Amino acid sequence: MKNKTIYKKFPFIFLFFSLSFLCFGQTEPNFSKVQAEDDNKILTKIENFENPKIKIPKNLFFFTLGPSVYVNTDSKTSPSPVSFAGGAGFDLFNHKFLNFQPKLTFFTNYYLWDGEYARPSEIENRTALALSFLLDLNTTHIFRLEKDIFQFGGGLGFLARFSFLANGVNSDDTGGETNSTAGDDIKSINRWFYKNLNFLYPNLNFSWQRAFTKNYLAGLEAKIYFPLGAILDGRAFDTAIFSLGIKISPR
Repeated sequence: MKNKTIYKKFPFIFLFFSLSFLCFGQTEPNFSKVQAEDDNKILTKIENFENPKIKIPKNLFFFTLGPSVYVNTDSKTSPSPVSFAGGAGFDLFNHKFLNFQPKLTFFTNYYLWDGEYARPSEIENRTALALSFLLDLNTTHIFRLEKDIFQFGGGLGFLARFSFLANGVNSDDTGGETNSTAGDDIKSINRWFYKNLNFLYPNLNFSWQRAFTKNYLAGLEAKIYFPLGAILDGRAFDTAIFSLGIKISPR
């Protein structure tokens, strides 16, 4: 009876303890929820640091460096020479299904004139040194896999070449034809470079790059250039070009 009397006389005391119990009883779950959210944010930051997502800009500059083989099927002259080629280009419109990839590559080769074709030459038998500029106008498709990027594509290459007398060769030295001189051979070689589509090279390309850091991508690039002039002339893969090199893209 006394307890009931106390509740009746002091109902606010009962109300105070009831509200206090409800408030403090819900405090712990709220703190736990906040702590869990903070833990999730920390874990997310750690995962992103260890496995950074590849974010490729719409337009990306790259450069390449590596060996290039110029195929020579004529057994009477030099074996297929290997040149060291350097190139630079852009991957444009990377957010599209197909991107546009212009690229310019530079390399050099020695040549001689056999009376019909400009053939690559060993240094001992050289007549001309040719500066070669290979312009690619390609399209590629990009595949992403975690930190790795794969590109497959193809297009058309334009091989611009200009030859001049190699060091140690005089213009009046004996040429590759009867009664011709080295100076005459230089003219014949330069004409042949742009005769019968010898400058057109359809190509296929593949590249792989990995995001080693957030600042750059690095990997390998491989290309096959089909000699349109030689194919139409019935010489199959004579003067074809195979290239392999590293590909680096700052981002």
